[in-house]
Amino acid sequence: MPPKKCRKTKSIVQSLDRAIDIIEALGNSRGGLSIATLCSITGLHKSTVHRLLAALKERGYVVQNDGGAYRLTFRICLLSRQLIDGVNLVGVAKPCLKKLCDISQETVHLVLRE
Repeated sequence: MPPKKCRKTKSIVQSLDRAIDIIEALGNSRGGLSIATLCSITGLHKSTVHRLLAALKERGYVVQNDGGAYRLTFRICLLSRQLIDGVNLVGVAKPCLKKLCDISQETVHLVLRE
């Protein structure tokens, strides 16, 4: 499938919007992406991509491998983990479980795999 250009909406903070486009592109790649590929995917100029990658690298969100490709680090996972830890899973799931129980007339369990 060919790379999808990122949306071009008017943003209040354009640089943040562009950085998120880069993060999302890297998140969709398995082995990392070169600056040229990121430019192609995001539609951004090479200097912009390079500048934003440098900032993300400085903050620990991306690393560059020996071949020059960039990839996300586990720092992104740490952010999502903090979000997940703050969620009351039972409270969020309870209305859906109740509806499923009502529809199926079966016992419904919530299981968290560890």
